[in-house]
Amino acid sequence: MVKDRFSSWHRQFAGLFAGLGARLSGRTAWGFAAALLAVLALGWLWSGASEPRRGVLGASVYAVSDRIAREAGMEAARGVFVISVLDGYAAQAHGLKLGDILLSVDGVAVASQGEFEAELRKIKPGGAVSFTRHAVEGPETVAVTLGRGVEDRTGDVAKTGETPTVTAGTSEGLAPQEMHYARRLALAFDEGAELWEIGGWGHPCLRSYFVPADGPPVFLDGKAATVHRINAQRAPELGSEAQAAQYLRYYNGHIWAKAGAFEVIEREADLPGGAGAEIARPAPVRIEGAAGARQAEAVVLYAGQLFRARYAIQPGGRVKMLSDEKLGTITARDTAFAAGQRCATGGAHRENTGYPVPPAMSGAWENLAGPEFYEVRQLILMQAG
Repeated sequence: MVKDRFSSWHRQFAGLFAGLGARLSGRTAWGFAAALLAVLALGWLWSGASEPRRGVLGASVYAVSDRIAREAGMEAARGVFVISVLDGYAAQAHGLKLGDILLSVDGVAVASQGEFEAELRKIKPGGAVSFTRHAVEGPETVAVTLGRGVEDRTGDVAKTGETPTVTAGTSEGLAPQEMHYARRLALAFDEGAELWEIGGWGHPCLRSYFVPADGPPVFLDGKAATVHRINAQRAPELGSEAQAAQYLRYYNGHIWAKAGAFEVIEREADLPGGAGAEIARPAPVRIEGAAGARQAEAVVLYAGQLFRARYAIQPGGRVKMLSDEKLGTITARDTAFAAGQRCATGGAHRENTGYPVPPAMSGAWENLAGPEFYEVRQLILMQAG
């Protein structure tokens, strides 16, 4: 803090003038003058420490990547994009939004977080700053008056950023603007592609995305048409048994019927509340047949009903259920399926992963933060408009 930085100066000046006063203590007039000078100097220093040396915007940024630039229709990567906007601060009050791409600060082009902050450091509290914002129709100008900090927050403005309370199972799901953290799983059947599950602080729902090595992320909304559209553009590689098994988990987890997904159960931990293991007899997905004529057998949970199902995995990625044997009923439930999202029901969780619901499929999931997360979220926000 600025005050902390000046506190050592206060001590030095106090010591200096105390010493001076002691040396001149035998001379009343000089001693009084030294004491008065010390009081005035300390008052001057404190007034300077109390006044912020730079204005506060209340937003953070990252540099625009080549991938973001391509999706934004830019000829080359330039500018920064907004990764956070604090409730009640100047940025929010003047219309800066999460996902905005800012090309310049007061006419000075910026291409990194450091350059952006260097320009802001030149502006004192109450000073005006002008940002050039990228837009499809052409560059826009956003004028902002920088604040002093927390004391500038207003109750009315702060309220606009509050995360709403959402009841699981309702149609009010997680919005892209509320996404704060993610986990990802590499997809062996599509080189370079990943499955992302993204959540928001305090929100019971997760959004799932197919994230290719290039191109925009695709929201997996539980509809067969979405998965088939992805496959039409990039047919899955199903040559190995491992690829075919993972694809079946992915397909079942992201094409829903009325009551939700057909979850593949391979471990006791995959069962809600850990109940029903003796009924399910969990086992890994079993793949049979040569490439192009694959068949699979798996234990599946759908709407509380356990089945042992047999599938044909067809070239191009279509999956057909050949037969099913009912194993029993699981009464525990921890996931609801609504608005294309998986949401917590408040029931017993399968695993304590820190996420509101378990993953849509088993695998080596990796938690994400930092530039990779913000880049993908930015691509999603750009699609959402």
